[in-house]
Amino acid sequence: MPYLLDVLSVLSSAAFSFFCLAAYMVFLHSFYDAGFRWNKRKAIILAVFLLVIDILTAYLPFGDWLTIGRFPLLFYIALYDYQGKKLRGILRLFLTSIVIEGCFALITSIAAFLMMPDLDWLDPNLMLPLPTEIFINCLHTLFLAIVFFYLYYRLYKPGIVIKCGVREILLVAIYPLVCDILYSLMYYFGRESSLTLIILTCLSILFAIMFPVFMYYTRISRHFQQRTAFQETYMQAELTHFQQYRQAQEETRRFRHDIRNNLLCMKELLQHGNSEEATAYLQDLLETTESLSARFVSGDEMLDCILGVKAGVMDEKKIRFQLDGVLAGGLGWKPADICGVFANALDNAIEACTKLSPEERYITMEIRSTAQYWFITVLNPVKKAVDTGRLFKKSGYTSKGDQTRHGIGTYNMKHTAESYGAIMKAECTDDTFKLEIMIDKSSS
Repeated sequence: MPYLLDVLSVLSSAAFSFFCLAAYMVFLHSFYDAGFRWNKRKAIILAVFLLVIDILTAYLPFGDWLTIGRFPLLFYIALYDYQGKKLRGILRLFLTSIVIEGCFALITSIAAFLMMPDLDWLDPNLMLPLPTEIFINCLHTLFLAIVFFYLYYRLYKPGIVIKCGVREILLVAIYPLVCDILYSLMYYFGRESSLTLIILTCLSILFAIMFPVFMYYTRISRHFQQRTAFQETYMQAELTHFQQYRQAQEETRRFRHDIRNNLLCMKELLQHGNSEEATAYLQDLLETTESLSARFVSGDEMLDCILGVKAGVMDEKKIRFQLDGVLAGGLGWKPADICGVFANALDNAIEACTKLSPEERYITMEIRSTAQYWFITVLNPVKKAVDTGRLFKKSGYTSKGDQTRHGIGTYNMKHTAESYGAIMKAECTDDTFKLEIMIDKSSS
């Protein structure tokens, strides 16, 4: 029986450590840094490493030193395929572990109270019985496994990254502090009466569970609201494009129906020597033909759709627009992503132009190509220089009065472009703003 307990203790400890690091990885990838990766190879290496270390720790005299020394190796396993700045990844991993430990302190306290309600476990010099230790490890493992599998299938596998803002980071930093305060209250006031201990335990359980759940659903609901807004913009652009296409088809059908009569009229005019009238008639036909052609041809169907929609807005606001160049073969991006990047870019340019007099308003889109890259540049005048240093940060930059609801578009644009391996940068002088996107053709 003691041998079986030892085996269960080793296995439960290894399982707890495994799901602990696995949960860290998907948590950090989903909310803070997409450079963290989780895969089968890493899972196998980690599982074997932890099992060996826990066996050696249990049966070797210097096992305590192995327990301390395994943390650098755990960090190395977590970061060996990290795609980002190593120092920043280490700091994020370390700080996240501190936050999660605050939660574990509460769970441990609650579990120990359930196993030993006489509060002997509050004595810091008392070693927990092996069954209690196994139970706590299993409780930790169950909690972490639920967190891991939920985040893995809900966010990590679909490739959803929800960047946390400053407010969320500060709230998460306060979380372990509150956990420690609740733990201290249980320690100092729990001995006074069983009723006090029960109340404090219930408060601890509610806080330990409800706070992370509240934070998660608040953040993810905001993410999907933004995503829905992008989808609505995309669908509106598609609808407008379809309406324009249907109207053009109707006009083309009418033109084809009347072309025979028009040609017969021209023939009649030429036969009677009315060359000037025939020339004017031909000019009218050429203008009609040009009106049936697409106003802008960029080489990408979705970008043409966006340009068609925004052209109407620019005409209404008396903004001159010029397109120079073609994307041979198209971008190859998802239509919603093309809409998210270029619709936002044109909206920002239109917004800047409306602050100037009609004579000064213009927007130019240039498309240049090399053997490996496309360079797409959007130029527009500005009333005053833009702080390009803040433009692509999470906090964003906006000239609008409502700072909380605007200014995130440029950050989302850059994040979307970088997901395709593109590089986005902005330059601004006193009177001209230039947004440039460098796109690798092979990545597209």
